Amino acid sequence: MAKGKTLAIILAVCAGHGVLLIVSCAGLLFMGYKNTDAAVSPRVDLMFEAIDQGTFAETYDTETTQEFRDVATKEQYAALGDSIAARLGGLKSKTLQG
Repeated sequence: MAKGKTLAIILAVCAGHGVLLIVSCAGLLFMGYKNTDAAVSPRVDLMFEAIDQGTFAETYDTETTQEFRDVATKEQYAALGDSIAARLGGLKSKTLQG
């Protein structure tokens, strides 16, 4: 077999593996996105509902991690909710708009 033919076969195999790797990664990223959206979306709804009802500060103990509570006080957290309400208003849609 000629060197050129051997090189072409090796390049074709490498290209095939590259395409397979890219498709696999894209599929995994898509599945991860869908699973994350399903897990996070209801919590975002609850947080915006709490902001609308004025009960955002009450979610400090239940919706934050210990690491967050170590660096932010309940008052700072409540101020964050007030800031979100003032800047964004009520939740109308969670779709990205440009």
